[in-house]
Amino acid sequence: MAFSSSVPVGAGGFQLIDSTVTGRADRTVLFSQATRADGIYLEYWGNVDGEHGSTSLWLFVDTPDGRIRLDGNGALASSSGTQEDGFIYTFSGTYWLADAPSPSPPPTVSPSPEPTTLHDGTFQLKLRFWADGTSLYSVAASFTENEHS
Repeated sequence: MAFSSSVPVGAGGFQLIDSTVTGRADRTVLFSQATRADGIYLEYWGNVDGEHGSTSLWLFVDTPDGRIRLDGNGALASSSGTQEDGFIYTFSGTYWLADAPSPSPPPTVSPSPEPTTLHDGTFQLKLRFWADGTSLYSVAASFTENEHS
């Protein structure tokens, strides 16, 4: 799994925990996967039916103040592929902070203007299915934090 974020979180080296595909990517498909890396747990699920599709996700990130949970929803933005080459579905959506521990006491110096953890923004999820349409072989997730003033 490829993972990127506009705010540094956790570490790479994702490990697949669970993966389920029901149906076929060239027809109607339901999917869900859960993966984790040091300080990060990501779970996403959704469906594609023809030109329409949706996805939802949970992203848990360990921070110095404790674990936060981000929720997200997205829609199918593009699809491509053939039965010979496999199928690619790209979803785009938004995420937001759904749960966080109480923050630690405020710092005695001015905080950095750069965000130190994800809070809300947009995501892209790209799924690649084998040519048989029944299994995922590659996933890329990217998160872009909204600018906060």
